[in-house]
Amino acid sequence: MRRRLLVGTLSATVFVLVVLAVPLGLVHAHQERDRITAGVQHDALALTLRVHDPLVDDDAAELRRLVDAFARDTGGRAVVVDARGVLLADSDPRGEGERDFTSRPEIAAALAGREVRGSRHSGTLRTDLFYVAAPVVADGTVRGAVRVTFPMSYVESHILRTWLLLGAGGLIVLVIVFVGGWSFAAWTTRPLRGIEQAARRLGAGDLTARAPVPDAPPELQALARSFNRTAARLGGLVDSQRALVADASHQLRTPLTALRLRLESLDRLLHDDGAPARGSQPAGGRTDAPSTDPAADIAADIAGARTEVERLSRLVDGLLALARAEERVATPVALDVGPLVTERCEAWAALYAESGVELAAAVGSGLRILATPGSPEQVLDNLISNALAVAPGGSEVSVTARAVDGGVEVVVADRGPGMTEEQRARAFDRFWSTAASGRAANRGATGGGPGGAGLGLAIVARLVESDGGEVRIGSRPGGGTEVVVLWPRGRGGDGTPAGSSVAVAGSGTG
Repeated sequence: MRRRLLVGTLSATVFVLVVLAVPLGLVHAHQERDRITAGVQHDALALTLRVHDPLVDDDAAELRRLVDAFARDTGGRAVVVDARGVLLADSDPRGEGERDFTSRPEIAAALAGREVRGSRHSGTLRTDLFYVAAPVVADGTVRGAVRVTFPMSYVESHILRTWLLLGAGGLIVLVIVFVGGWSFAAWTTRPLRGIEQAARRLGAGDLTARAPVPDAPPELQALARSFNRTAARLGGLVDSQRALVADASHQLRTPLTALRLRLESLDRLLHDDGAPARGSQPAGGRTDAPSTDPAADIAADIAGARTEVERLSRLVDGLLALARAEERVATPVALDVGPLVTERCEAWAALYAESGVELAAAVGSGLRILATPGSPEQVLDNLISNALAVAPGGSEVSVTARAVDGGVEVVVADRGPGMTEEQRARAFDRFWSTAASGRAANRGATGGGPGGAGLGLAIVARLVESDGGEVRIGSRPGGGTEVVVLWPRGRGGDGTPAGSSVAVAGSGTG
């Protein structure tokens, strides 16, 4: 912005200078030409008066002295001819000797009794001349003529000097305007830079960011105060929302825990009284056929209630995790992808083996990403858990990482039932799950499939996007789903092609 202000100021100054200086230069050049013409004419008439007596007395030496003095004082050339146009004296040594000047139109006009002035090209001297010629009259008779000439370069040099003076003055004005404009632009934009930095911090999630209020100008003072009020109000609203979610989640955990314990205690009492085991009924509640055993119905109701309590517990945990993810201020650093993927795959290896699902990792060497410490681990845990929830026994879940244009991709792919285009479009929405369509996607630590809370992928998206990355869901060739996470590449994170380093983090029994 400083550069634009400076360019605008200089452009306006140049326009004003051109509009004013060009006409002024033209007028001054015309005046300078008139001044030079009047001066040369005055000098020519003065020389005419001086040579009158020597010309009448035929004093060649005096005439020579006068024209030499004229040339020495003015820098011009003086020529004196008699009534026939024959040269009597010439200040230019090259013009000495008897010569006839009647072929010169100005000499002819002067011998005819007229005073003339103007300019013409001299074939003899091969240059343009400015001249003044006047007759020398004695007793009413033209006794001779005087011609004074200057090269046109003499006149043009004076006019050029005028333009140079105007140009120098304009340049000085531009320098002054540049210095003043630069200072003014810096003074004006310095508060804007503070507001810009505060806005960038606020956009990155730092709700405590405030813009410094400048001493002047008043407009920027008002802008900074308005920004700070907006930031404070926004921070208050977000803090209130987070506090509400966190407080509600914490408050719900206690009664949910107590309710679960009471249900478990009641279930044990029923079992102690000889009621059918809970496994004799579907875990979700009663069957469609009416039961003739009241104790079995009670046991089924208790099992369904416990299932709902567990779902509510997952919902509470998901709300707490989402609140923490949104409250977090991203501070990305360079992290090695290989150790991250290996560590998380090893942590899930036992559970995968128990479920009969193979977990394989393929990570290019030397890959580094820019992410907030702890975020990639949480993202991978959610995605690996989601994949396990939908992967059929004997299938494989793969975790691959590779360098791409603009960053590093980490892909978690399964062989589950997959997702429709509509489901993929809504998978990152909060509290949305595929339970209605019978799919088991979007599960994980916080649930998202049947009985889930629908917050797992929402948390993943929030964590990745806060680090400047992106996440998307696609269909895996051959069936299944793949979740692609793109993180910005860290310094030195070029890596080698994916698959150059392959490790099986865990395998099932098949």
